[in-house]
Amino acid sequence: VSREHVELEIFLVEAEAGMKKRIDEELAEAGMKNDGGSSNEPRRSSINSGNSSSRFNRHNSLIPKGGITNYEEVDNFLHEHVKNVWELGDEIRMRIMSGIGSAFELAMNNPAGLVALVEAVEVYETANEEYKTVHGEEAGSKQNLRFTDMRASALKQMYQDFELRGLEVFREVHEVAQQRGADDDEEAANEYFNSVLRACNGLTSEISFVQNQMSGCFPEYWALEMLWSTCVAHVCSKQILDQIGGTEGHKLPDLTVTALLDLVAWIETFRSTIEESFPNIGEHISKKTYFDKRPDLLQEDNRQVDMDVAKDSLAWANNMLWEVHDLAKDEFLFRTKEQTNEWLDNVYDADHTKSQTSEGRLITSLAEDVYSLAGVQLRTIRERLTRRSE
Repeated sequence: VSREHVELEIFLVEAEAGMKKRIDEELAEAGMKNDGGSSNEPRRSSINSGNSSSRFNRHNSLIPKGGITNYEEVDNFLHEHVKNVWELGDEIRMRIMSGIGSAFELAMNNPAGLVALVEAVEVYETANEEYKTVHGEEAGSKQNLRFTDMRASALKQMYQDFELRGLEVFREVHEVAQQRGADDDEEAANEYFNSVLRACNGLTSEISFVQNQMSGCFPEYWALEMLWSTCVAHVCSKQILDQIGGTEGHKLPDLTVTALLDLVAWIETFRSTIEESFPNIGEHISKKTYFDKRPDLLQEDNRQVDMDVAKDSLAWANNMLWEVHDLAKDEFLFRTKEQTNEWLDNVYDADHTKSQTSEGRLITSLAEDVYSLAGVQLRTIRERLTRRSE
């Protein structure tokens, strides 16, 4: 349907350009000036008939015989056709946007359908590029009609859906926490934080899914992996900052030791995932901060991702979270040291079993108790952190 529709758009775009060019040529031959029914000077097309393709060289047969002498009459003549075709384009756009909103599900269950959906978007962009090749300018630069800009709409929708996907996950977490009274109950507050971390882990794991299963359904210049990674970084970093009391980590002392360790583990996983996908991101120094609002990841015409802004915002989140990592790690080590000292005092103050071997050697359980204590602490760390963790 998109291919047939774009052929109609090409037909009408060419009709307008060709008919107005013919008017200009006839008036030029007669030595006259035409104001096109308005105060504007006549607009000349840069058509090079020698380079025109058959697809974009059909306007001669479209000019009705007699009567049409200015631009306004051309517009009136084409009006009803244009109205019908572009209204159809709006209907197709709505259906494509609905499919784009289900991109994750399509990538999992029907990747061929997702590829077809993207191709339906790209036929409009291809038509515009072909027109520009033939005429030396985009449709609409010297006339009223331009091709339906499907990619801009689709990419903008994709960006919104990606961010909403993350926000929806956390919205459910916040609703459950509110119902359980996380503000007043310590156990509910701990579960709230753990739920936030689980949501962060889930979204981070989907970076690999987008990279391996989803991005292949899109042209490379859609930069899908960068778009999703940046959305995950922005949404998750904001949630983490809210949980720990901002970049200074004022609420870190309220977290349990295991919660601190889980936070350190998630940030290390996130950083590893991001730097594996974008190897040079760790060297990038961000130019601005993105605390208050989401980064504007699309270029001005919405046709492509602004890679400079995307890399900058991703680097900011990556570096900022690493500062949070160090704060959480220091709090964990401080808390672990205090706890270990307390446990050691209890161990040394306790009564230990004593025995004597047949050779007269004295044996006590103190050493075993001390090493058992160290083993508990190390086991807790090993269970939650990756082997690459420092």
